[in-house]
Amino acid sequence: MELKLHALRTVPFNEIGKWQPIAGERIGVTYRGAGQAKAGMNAPHLYRVRVEGRSGTGARAIFRRLQGPATPPPAQPDHPADMPEDDRPPL
Repeated sequence: MELKLHALRTVPFNEIGKWQPIAGERIGVTYRGAGQAKAGMNAPHLYRVRVEGRSGTGARAIFRRLQGPATPPPAQPDHPADMPEDDRPPL
């Protein structure tokens, strides 16, 4: 049976990001219920994702690389007149 998963909630989104499945790989998703809510927050819905033929240690290593230091994008001029003449869009 083939199903589609829309990982819109934070937990399944992060789990999919951890495993980085490739098109055609078989994955298993288990809903584990509601977790403990932090003060002033809703309880998270907990999911577990596994990719067939992979161990959990490889997924964590990939996720650590993805969570590395974020570099902000380079500053872009707000207006074409502020750009160097060679980089201005054609009129």
